[in-house]
Amino acid sequence: MIKTVLEKIKKILGIIISVLLIISVLALAAIFIYHRVMLSKENELLGDYPGQLVEVNGHNMNVYVSGEGDHTLVFLAPAGDCTPVYTFEPLCTALDKDCRTVVIE
Repeated sequence: MIKTVLEKIKKILGIIISVLLIISVLALAAIFIYHRVMLSKENELLGDYPGQLVEVNGHNMNVYVSGEGDHTLVFLAPAGDCTPVYTFEPLCTALDKDCRTVVIE
């Protein structure tokens, strides 16, 4: 009697673990597909992004240059900033008359 109860418990636990595993795999697949779709949409939007791509060690970096002057100020993006050009745009606009500004991502 105890053997049959233990076998039923094992069978139920096996089914529960299998269902959870299948749900996890389906969720990961859905997240992967969603991520790929959003990346393709993002690439379309980045076509108008200001600046120019510069190849550094086999990777592309965006460099935005504005203003004219004898001095050049270089701004580096803070961690977690997804659009440094737009973050520094008010400052660069204010400094454009006196110096050249460069924003590196």
